[in-house]
Amino acid sequence: MGRSLTASVRGGVGVDRSSTGHILGAHRRPALLAALLTALAAALCGDPPGASPSAPLPFIGQWVWTPQDAAIFLQSRIELPDIEPAVWVSTLSFSNGDLLQRLALSPALEPGARVAIVIRFDRSVDGIWSPMDDAGVAASIDARLRKLMDPVLRTGVDVTEVQLDYDCPVRLLRRWASVVGILSGGALAGRTLWITSLVDHVRQPDYGDLFRGRVAGHILQVFDTGDQVLSDSPARVGLLADQQRMPFRLGLGAFERRLPGGRRTDHRAWFDAVRPMARSPWFRGVWVFPAGQPWVPLVRASL
Repeated sequence: MGRSLTASVRGGVGVDRSSTGHILGAHRRPALLAALLTALAAALCGDPPGASPSAPLPFIGQWVWTPQDAAIFLQSRIELPDIEPAVWVSTLSFSNGDLLQRLALSPALEPGARVAIVIRFDRSVDGIWSPMDDAGVAASIDARLRKLMDPVLRTGVDVTEVQLDYDCPVRLLRRWASVVGILSGGALAGRTLWITSLVDHVRQPDYGDLFRGRVAGHILQVFDTGDQVLSDSPARVGLLADQQRMPFRLGLGAFERRLPGGRRTDHRAWFDAVRPMARSPWFRGVWVFPAGQPWVPLVRASL
């Protein structure tokens, strides 16, 4: 994992592992897979009206939440050399009127690696909105992010983008958009910024209007969210994302959980959403959350 982030930032050192938030077949040759991915990128490289000329092409990335995930990333890269990592580096939480930050993993999977970094917002952060106005919330988060970026950059990595992983309540989306806009000009100025989103978010007709121009795009998570493939069809969810008229990626889970009553999640079924969603001119690829599970065969089968 390289040099770890060991300095305490407002909350002491700790790794919060409580959240996992978020082609043709397993035996085809890597060369065929690469050809298909190239064809997909070529088909989607034309941007819709109003999109940035420099909008990124579709790609495949993997979230890294544990050392085991890091090992899976390095193994997966043998078959898919162009995949990118996004490493969970900190968690923000809100307690007793104060915003706290705990450092997680080092982003230095390898010396000088190009990585995205993920800042996770604990559900307790929902409590920050009542006692503070938007400017106060933004100032608190911005102060923590400034303290975070120094140890991250000292590891020697090239930070390609920053992801803010917050399951924002729908009622607070407008306020969250205001705060994100402030952060993009503060501690994260000059950084490529993505936020995570939920199916409930893209059901809101003004979601794209709220965040467009403030972030590079959103990562639509469909694991550990309660969204079921049977009730939320991939085609319908893809249409909702497309209607927001902003770049999006699909956040997929390669793992399953047992639910109360003996049922199981259907995270892996969402890989079938890649093909219909890729028809959208706003689609920019996928991020995969492995949770210790191999995922390359799932991606191969989805394209």
